[in-house]
Amino acid sequence: MSEIHIGSLIKGELKRQERTITWLAHKLYCDRSNVYDIFRRKSIDTDLLLRISQVLNHDFFQYYCILYNEVTACGNLARKNFVEYLEDTLSPQ
Repeated sequence: MSEIHIGSLIKGELKRQERTITWLAHKLYCDRSNVYDIFRRKSIDTDLLLRISQVLNHDFFQYYCILYNEVTACGNLARKNFVEYLEDTLSPQ
């Protein structure tokens, strides 16, 4: 299963928008050091992620939805294969 490093995604989006760390810190009402801390985070509080999504006008939650859908799809396929295996194994010959 792939992992999401949300801090890297936020940093990349900030760079894509050609915004500065100072700009983001000002918008989030925090110090620049806090923004650097956010960039290092592998996971993040949902309230903070919502604020960052609103400030950058970018849905960072979509990455978790994509990951969830991948896992669910894999889980459904594995479950389907397991059920078929059980049916084949347990059915009278």
